[in-house]
Amino acid sequence: MKFKIRGIEINIKKETIGMVVAIIIFTLLAVVYAYMNDRGELVFSSDYDGNSFQKLNPDSNENGSKGDDKHPVEKIQVYVTGCVKNPGVVTLEKGQIIADAIEAAGGFTEDADLENINLVYQLNRNVMLRIKSRIQNEEAKGGEISEAGSGIEMIYGSGGAVVDYTGKQEPNLININTATVLELQSLPGIGEQTAKSIVEYRNRNGSFEKIEDIMKVPGIKENKFEDIKDLITV
Repeated sequence: MKFKIRGIEINIKKETIGMVVAIIIFTLLAVVYAYMNDRGELVFSSDYDGNSFQKLNPDSNENGSKGDDKHPVEKIQVYVTGCVKNPGVVTLEKGQIIADAIEAAGGFTEDADLENINLVYQLNRNVMLRIKSRIQNEEAKGGEISEAGSGIEMIYGSGGAVVDYTGKQEPNLININTATVLELQSLPGIGEQTAKSIVEYRNRNGSFEKIEDIMKVPGIKENKFEDIKDLITV
């Protein structure tokens, strides 16, 4: 093909033109692919009316916002005890299920009453889970059973008392003279470091004579004592 530009005649072969066009098309496709891959896939919604589209991004939630950045997942503390291999306090995300708490505590022991526990029951706040053995559950038959099943006892802190899932008030006090670090962490506002400080103080100075003596431990002031005073004993 021949072109004249300002009196200058240029002769270009058809093969050369075809190659240039192919390079341009390839480059445009590469740019579009890179953009789509970076910003998320654009797909038409099922009710597409010709004027709208839905943007799907694997890193976003249903509302298009990233959970990690704008809506951090709420954490809860679950004290797992009874028929599990590693009893103690585990940290879960709000909305995880009983099976996740059991797994975090090392799994069931052989005598756990696994068949009578609703493993998919959701946990949405701090709670104590006591996994019963088959023998314990057999002996306790006849009581009210929650959605979590008869093979597990769920205990929530409730101000001055402890309430189990049946709604019955029961004393379930933590003895600050004998409790382990993990048991102390089941108290509201008591983290691992404070629990260790309680044990260290007890080892150095002997047993607490009254519950108010716990305020002698560094990090436990009157406000924190007010939160736990009805949940502890000596």
